[in-house]
Amino acid sequence: MSDIGMLAIGFVRSLEKKHIYYKHRKLRGVYDQIIVTFTGNQIPEITINFIFDENNSEVQIRVIDIIPSINEKRMGYALTTVNDLNTVNAFGKFCITGGNNLEFRIDAMIDQECSSAFCFELMRKALKICDESYLRLAEL
Repeated sequence: MSDIGMLAIGFVRSLEKKHIYYKHRKLRGVYDQIIVTFTGNQIPEITINFIFDENNSEVQIRVIDIIPSINEKRMGYALTTVNDLNTVNAFGKFCITGGNNLEFRIDAMIDQECSSAFCFELMRKALKICDESYLRLAEL
């Protein structure tokens, strides 16, 4: 755990305390990436990525490949669905990437004092939002 930065360390300790398995890696030798995978009630598997930026005191939370490839013919419906879901969701946003993959994103400013509890709560929110939205998203 010695190579984990100060922003990520509190979150990692919270995960360990609750016996939640995680993976850690360094991105570009600078950013800490913490990866946590869950099984939802609706969604078969959800992988949440936390990318901690020590220099700017921020965390990027990404749930990638919720829908790995949206059919081009369904793109209009997909955009309407994503827009509807983003309207009712205040904590993050669903995005369709250039490769037509569906992601969920949260960006937040954090500090060392609040990173543990704050990231844990954002993880719960991301899991809940993605899981509750999955039945609509699976139609894409």
